[in-house]
Amino acid sequence: MTNTNDMNSVAAVGFQDAAEIYEQARPSYPHEVIEFLKSLCPTPTTIIDLGAGTGKLTRLLLTLDAQEIIAIEPVASMREKLKLIPLISRIIDGTAEHIPLED
Repeated sequence: MTNTNDMNSVAAVGFQDAAEIYEQARPSYPHEVIEFLKSLCPTPTTIIDLGAGTGKLTRLLLTLDAQEIIAIEPVASMREKLKLIPLISRIIDGTAEHIPLED
């Protein structure tokens, strides 16, 4: 039986090697997602994209005109793709279990 830590390391290796394929193959999010988020919070100051991947959702979040957009992503090759997107305030190495931000 594989424990959770082994699965996480297997996933990390797989995503590390596949950032370019992921960026090309993964569909974008529907624009309705942004409209829904606007209805919940019309004037956000900070947005955190947790598990940002290559930035598919991050690009759409930029249209919300927040003061700060923070992308948190554990896979280094995915973070490299995020660096190509202008206007992201910070790109941070982290996971849902370990979010390296102040509460």
